[in-house]
Amino acid sequence: MIRPLAIVLTSAIVGAALAGPAATAHADAEECVSYAMSEADAGILLADLACAAVTFLDCYRVFRVEYGPQLWAITACQLR
Repeated sequence: MIRPLAIVLTSAIVGAALAGPAATAHADAEECVSYAMSEADAGILLADLACAAVTFLDCYRVFRVEYGPQLWAITACQLR
């Protein structure tokens, strides 16, 4: 009885720990947008779209389609 309970509790703790960073990843989208706008004069709508992307790669792809490969786009996407 105790062993299944321990497994469930351990799974819940590990799941919460893994979900924590993902939930805070979108908190820095404003910093990403500000960086893209100040470094490259990116449009606010495009920067907001890119920085709100779920993954780093999706964020970078949005910038790359519009501006080509850029180092500032990588930095901006890392800030989110």
